[in-house]
Amino acid sequence: MSAATLLAHDPRALALGRALTDVAPAIQLRLNRNRGTLISLRGDRHAPRLSLHVALLDHPAALAELPEWVRRNGRGRWPGIQAAITSVFAGRPDDRAQGVPIPDEIRALPRLAGPLDLAALFARVHRTWFAHLPPPPVTWARSGPLRQRHIRFGCYRRRPAPLVSLHPKLDQPWIAWCFVEHVLFHELCHHAQACAPVRGESPHGARFRAWERRYPLHDQARRWERAYLQHVLGGTLPAE
Repeated sequence: MSAATLLAHDPRALALGRALTDVAPAIQLRLNRNRGTLISLRGDRHAPRLSLHVALLDHPAALAELPEWVRRNGRGRWPGIQAAITSVFAGRPDDRAQGVPIPDEIRALPRLAGPLDLAALFARVHRTWFAHLPPPPVTWARSGPLRQRHIRFGCYRRRPAPLVSLHPKLDQPWIAWCFVEHVLFHELCHHAQACAPVRGESPHGARFRAWERRYPLHDQARRWERAYLQHVLGGTLPAE
């Protein structure tokens, strides 16, 4: 079931929406299936936008805390939300943590090996697959804490002007080239959406997913992410 369908019909999502409007009448709630960001609050206090991973609907304590979490703009201690995030990530740890060997073909993927020239790599990805579109600027995002429960590897901003940003944690010599390329490819798919918008289209709808799978190493990049995500989040080096 799509995230949009869940938002419209799932009793838990409907109840959460009602509770949220009690503290923020103009709030916009969106469910997502993002790989890295489980929960985010954007906008301002007059028109906040809450994005929530669908897996968090299975955690009643977190749902009960969310209205007050929104009212306080995320400040404070929220054991229910933290426990839910920990539980969701515990359900998808890296292969090594599960005792499953990382396949040789994933460990053998070429690594960055040195400092990443973001502008040059982005220009190559754009030139190779998106040359028909005007290139947006690219920049590094702000660094977060060393250890994180979730991470947004890349971001595409449509307004006030198009911009792609990449998380600095991907500038490490052991990160696979194809994964960084895949993140940039992913954000340029969002740019393609913005250049040819379809009314009512989901950010990660069928058209977007079809475009994203055109990246030749899509499957390898996703497998690398599953294998090494906990090292990226935890700021640790793989023991290889």
